[in-house]
Amino acid sequence: MKLQKGDYGYLSNRKRMQLIKVIIGIVLVFAVLFTGIITTGTKNNLLTVGSILLVLPTANFAVNLIAMMKFKRLKQAEYDEFSKAAEGKVTSCDMLVTANQKLVPLPVSIIYKNGIVSYTNLSEKFNRKDAEEDMNRLLKSIGCPVGIKIMNEWKPFIRQVQSIEAPATDEERQKLDEIKYDLLKYSM
Repeated sequence: MKLQKGDYGYLSNRKRMQLIKVIIGIVLVFAVLFTGIITTGTKNNLLTVGSILLVLPTANFAVNLIAMMKFKRLKQAEYDEFSKAAEGKVTSCDMLVTANQKLVPLPVSIIYKNGIVSYTNLSEKFNRKDAEEDMNRLLKSIGCPVGIKIMNEWKPFIRQVQSIEAPATDEERQKLDEIKYDLLKYSM
């Protein structure tokens, strides 16, 4: 089963893929460079230019990989607890959202008619209030009718998730899914 944005484990899988791309890119850069040097006897050849051009996409993959290293995936037990509490509700997992040129890691979120409640497992150094403000500006700019609350304490977050009602109708679920997919557009 292929993981999609919003699925638990998606970002870990994406990190692995980015790492593979970086390794392949580095191997290609040096393979092309050394092939040119070996075949022509000098570094002044077209393959050297090709090697230099391969550095840019490889660096791009590396930058994405480095950005994703900030993300801490939930432990399986925590995810299971969240899944149980959020059963029947609209959820999203493994989001690393770009808001105001900052990366906001949101391992789990629940989308409901009054807003979005997300959990982040970053240290106390992570400024939740600034992240909330940036995320709310982003949501407002894309025409999203709800705001977001980011929590960093697990038990209160789970209690909040349990208190949220599941969508009552298919129409309500569809509206919440639209909000989820709008948000996922800004996630890595």
